[in-house]
Amino acid sequence: MRENTADGTSFTMLVDCGDISIHADGEAPSGQYCDACSRRISAADFLKKEKIKRLDLLVITHLHRDHVGGLLQLLAEADVSQLWCNYVPDPVLWGRQVQVPDSFSDGAKCLLDSINIYSRGLLLLSKKGAVIRCIRSDQKALRMGRELHVFPFCDDAALPRQEKIWQRCFDAQVGCEELDCLNKFINDTSLRLRICYAGRNIELPGDFCAARWDKCDQPECSIVKLPHHGHADSLTEPLAAKLRAEYTVVSVSNSRTDHCPAEEIMAMSGRNSGRLLFTDAVTLPGIHPVYHDSVRFRIDKSGSVSLVE
Repeated sequence: MRENTADGTSFTMLVDCGDISIHADGEAPSGQYCDACSRRISAADFLKKEKIKRLDLLVITHLHRDHVGGLLQLLAEADVSQLWCNYVPDPVLWGRQVQVPDSFSDGAKCLLDSINIYSRGLLLLSKKGAVIRCIRSDQKALRMGRELHVFPFCDDAALPRQEKIWQRCFDAQVGCEELDCLNKFINDTSLRLRICYAGRNIELPGDFCAARWDKCDQPECSIVKLPHHGHADSLTEPLAAKLRAEYTVVSVSNSRTDHCPAEEIMAMSGRNSGRLLFTDAVTLPGIHPVYHDSVRFRIDKSGSVSLVE
């Protein structure tokens, strides 16, 4: 997200940085994903393509690897002025690496990969003078540009449990069962952002389960990014009816086999949203794949929203 102002300055913000860019040979060098049926690219490569060398704000909604895995590649391409996350360990731990036992489950290993990537990223950011902030739900709206305001929300009830498990990782005391438990609730630690610009609202909820916030007082929004890749827990009828989004975006790869996106959720979104868009060439009944490397919107100062084809 970039705000351009009349004086020629801009505010550039990125929410999450994707997974490690994995190639078909199993290696993860910088470069485009080589899925033959996709044009999606890594966050780092997208910034490079757009010639973005500096981020005023990077938000990591939660520490699943598909949200933090691309951090180190991103930091090789761009400087970051400020980082927000829902968990920030003691600075003495920044850079410390946690052992990943072969005997642990795949989910547990991915979480340990995530904390190792994040820890290295924190150290790199601190050496470059970035401001690192742990965001909780009592954080008031923040003005990030002349017209840009960010309202952060999170479920504080889940955060102490997460913090305890991450600390046990750094203390080399964590077990696979604890990490498997964290894997079950970590989506609900997500920072949920409502971004307001020129009278328009954009909802970016990370992977926060819809049933956890559909009872909140939610004003209508222009754009919503569905949580959890359009999974069955990403939307409810009450929430969809409250949001009444003009555009609904599903961030998902075309190769997922875990019910993402869920057909019933796409149908629900279609009943309540003006237009449904995907970040990859997804094929579902009644939906034809569109090959592109990004979904892009432009909001002008009058509040007019347009899809950049």
